[in-house]
Amino acid sequence: MISSIYAPLISPLIDGFALIITILSGYYMYKQKTTLYQSVRTTLLCVYIVSAVLVLLEFVRIELVNSSTHPALLMEIYTELSTSLVLLNALLLGIAAIATYLRPTGTSYKALFLDVVNNHLRHAFVFVIYSFLIVLSDLYLIIFMPYSVSYSTSNLWGIRVPSTTFRIDYLAILLVILVYFLAYPTMLLIMAARKVTNVAIRRSLFILAVCWAGIGLDFMVFDGFVWISGLDANDLMYLVFACVFSITAFIFRKASTLAGFFDTKLHEKPNATVASFPFSKRMGVDSAYLEGKSFLVEIEPSNPYEGMVKDFATEFISQNHLVFVFTSRGSPVYKALMKNPEVKFYILSAEVSYPKPTDVSNEILVPQNDSAVLLDLLSKTVSSTAGTGIGIVFDNISDMILSAGFENCYKFVKQANEIINEPRITALFLMTYGAHEDRIVRLIKSLFSNHLVDESSGLKITRKL
Repeated sequence: MISSIYAPLISPLIDGFALIITILSGYYMYKQKTTLYQSVRTTLLCVYIVSAVLVLLEFVRIELVNSSTHPALLMEIYTELSTSLVLLNALLLGIAAIATYLRPTGTSYKALFLDVVNNHLRHAFVFVIYSFLIVLSDLYLIIFMPYSVSYSTSNLWGIRVPSTTFRIDYLAILLVILVYFLAYPTMLLIMAARKVTNVAIRRSLFILAVCWAGIGLDFMVFDGFVWISGLDANDLMYLVFACVFSITAFIFRKASTLAGFFDTKLHEKPNATVASFPFSKRMGVDSAYLEGKSFLVEIEPSNPYEGMVKDFATEFISQNHLVFVFTSRGSPVYKALMKNPEVKFYILSAEVSYPKPTDVSNEILVPQNDSAVLLDLLSKTVSSTAGTGIGIVFDNISDMILSAGFENCYKFVKQANEIINEPRITALFLMTYGAHEDRIVRLIKSLFSNHLVDESSGLKITRKL
């Protein structure tokens, strides 16, 4: 038997450990800024906040109830509030699972609701039943109070603590909800994983589904059936809880993984269109020549060079490829492509220090002078689109040289070319003609095997490999 001196400290230590892990998991979730589907990120963040409150309630049960003049009232509040929060988490996880699986076209809860109602009536019906069961069970708990409170229950360390024992009829209701949770939201995650071609993302989605199922079983077993036996094993419950959440913390520590979860739409090719090759015709080459190459394009600001970039985007989109453009909102390139919903924009901005979604579904704000963030984002873009052709436009190198310095720009371009060095990726790096010293131009050109110049007479190849 554990010494009576240390026994009272074990429960707070375990609960504290669980709280730290939960907060850490929520923090990593909070850091996920690159996903276009903010409703999913926000929902999962709420799950971690609610979970942290659940752990805090354990401190209330152990400490305040024993020292309070109204322990019965506090235990009623604890029982109904903690159970309601568990049910709320089940509902939130259901919403997140639906959004992950269906991937609505918009970024808001309203878009998710409209998409489910208008296009997925079967899912709408199943989720309404699921929600109804959760709300009904919570109302049943509050109105009929199907539980009793004991003050003689001992925990695993031999310390007497107040505990709640639910009636069998209410445990049956909770069991039905748990089965529904395992059969619907959990399975939606597994089915969402099957849609993803990226092995790491698919594996992480499976792990997340298992973790959610484990947390549901954990609460049901320890917070429900074990209490019937007259033993308080909540410390063990929260130890398991913390261990499972530590796995989710590890998953969400990788921002690219979460981006892949909710941007899996990138793996689906747009509706087939008639292929056109305006950019290849400008260059005077066959379209196949572009595959797997990075081009340095010197542009004349006085010429309508945005037309050349628009032709590039048109050609790749017509071949069911994805097009990503790093640019600023004031750029002619942005203005030429902004009305094309198939183009994904990374908007370079001095106002953000991390990738931040905007109200426009195909735009993300990114820090213009943080090359580490840009490279990380570029790497995520490549890894989350495995098996799909990609066209990338970086507009423009000259701006980066002037704002971040030549050395930083040189390192960025060199590493960027290493990241995108795949046969399925074609990239254009724009640089303003005549804006830099010859030494700088020569060094930048040394990073590219293919050089183009877009001038008044047209697009010309000046170096070709």
